[in-house]
Amino acid sequence: MAVVPSGSISLPQHHLKTMLANCAAFQTWTSTVDVAAALEKIYINGWPEPANNAEYYSLAEHTAYRPCAKIFFKRSAYRADSVGVSFGFANSGELLLQLVQTAPEVTNDNFPTSDAETIWENSLGAILDELWALPVTSGYLAIAKIADVVKWCGHPDDAATEGVCQGADATIEWGAI
Repeated sequence: MAVVPSGSISLPQHHLKTMLANCAAFQTWTSTVDVAAALEKIYINGWPEPANNAEYYSLAEHTAYRPCAKIFFKRSAYRADSVGVSFGFANSGELLLQLVQTAPEVTNDNFPTSDAETIWENSLGAILDELWALPVTSGYLAIAKIADVVKWCGHPDDAATEGVCQGADATIEWGAI
């Protein structure tokens, strides 16, 4: 049964998913050919459960899911502020956008190479720039700010079970749904 998002908590996440899937830079990064395929690379609140009721994801699962985006509703990040004399409410909030990929090149100690970092930074910048530039239309968020962009990479000790991954977390502040 497909669950249909509604309301000011789940709709922003799904609107961001739609926006991201419509970004050509995201489609290029995920090697997807259209919006429908790009949507399959975006997960809300994390990945599906590991296969076969396993406790952890396998290396093959990690590799198959990436590159991908994960969208989370940030804790304590929803506001409904009164506006004007009619005392209506304007919704706003913050989402966490996490972009993750398998590093295309790694060093002998399981860190992304300098070139891999530059390639990742180029992709990340293109995706965030295009997301910011999207017009506010039906089914999209009114993005007020993209903030707190933090790059990271997986721990080298996890390379055997998770692969070497690169990622970034960004706070997406929105002002309307």
